[in-house]
Order: sequence, then C-alpha cells, then structure tokens
Amino acid sequence: MERLGREVAARYPEMAGGNVTQQDAFFVADDALVGVELKLGSKTWPGQVLKYLALMVCEERLTGTRSHIGLLYVTPHRDGSAVLAQAGCSSDGNLPEDFLASIPQSQKNALLERLLAEHGDLFEDASNRLQVCHISWSELHEAAQALADAETGKDAGSETHKRLMQGFAAAIDSHSGCLPA
Repeated sequence: MERLGREVAARYPEMAGGNVTQQDAFFVADDALVGVELKLGSKTWPGQVLKYLALMVCEERLTGTRSHIGLLYVTPHRDGSAVLAQAGCSSDGNLPEDFLASIPQSQKNALLERLLAEHGDLFEDASNRLQVCHISWSELHEAAQALADAETGKDAGSETHKRLMQGFAAAIDSHSGCLPA
C-alpha cells in the first residue's frame, strides 16, 4: 500500500493546471483505493466526495480498476449519519444513482467540470462502487489503545507496534476537538 500526497498533481497529467483536492490521505493498493477525510468541526458536502472520486478515477485510469474503493470520514461524532447525509450518501454509505447530477454547480471547479466531461462514464462507474464510511475519533482512539493493549510479543516488532499504537492514541487524546470533553 502506498500513501499519495501532494504528488498527485504530477502523477495524474489530466490534473495539470488545476486544483482538485488537498486530500487528508489517499491510499493506493493493488485491490483498493481509500481516501480519508479528517474532520474536527467542519461539515462535508457532495463536492468533497466528487474530489475524492476524481482522484480515484485518475488513479484507475493510470493503474487499472480496483475491486474496492472507499472514502472514510473521521469525525468527533460517534453517529455518522449526519456526515453521510451531508456527503450525499444513503445511511449505508452508498451514493444514489443520480449523485453526479445532483452536485450543485457551486461545488465544482473548472477542472472537475472538465474531468467529468471527459470521463463521465468512469465517474459513474466509480460512484456506483464507492463505499463511504465513518468512524469517530473516540472509536479510532479506542481501537488504537486496544491494539496496543493486546500486543504481548517481546520482540522488537511487537514492541514497536505497541509504541506506535500508544503514540497514536495519545496524539488523538491530546488534540483539541477529537474527543468529547
């Protein structure tokens, strides 16, 4: 698995000269593409989902279609129904058939419009396969702590894994707005 950051502009020539997104995280694997959007207090919107879809379409054009594509929202709220609704998804994380047509014009920039015009069929296919999910910062904190607590190995790899998970949990704990007061 590979994490892509700012190099997406150079990786995808069709994005040259435009701004699609400043993704929080975008992971590429042989069988999956996953975008991660980290939220503290801001809302999301369908146009943000479209920006991640654009990354996914460009990656699949470059390296082939994946079995799994997903977008994970991490928010302070345990109930993810509001973020799924804001994103334009159903409660099960699927996009409606008319998702692309329903995105307000104000949420599309010139580059997104061009990509949609040139590769609309690929966007449709990707939007039909995209699974949008949610996890709260609290749940992520609990999972990291549980992984650290479950680590019982005494070898260097196990100790490193335990410290990484403890550090991740501590970072979430110390960041303002992640966990309930």
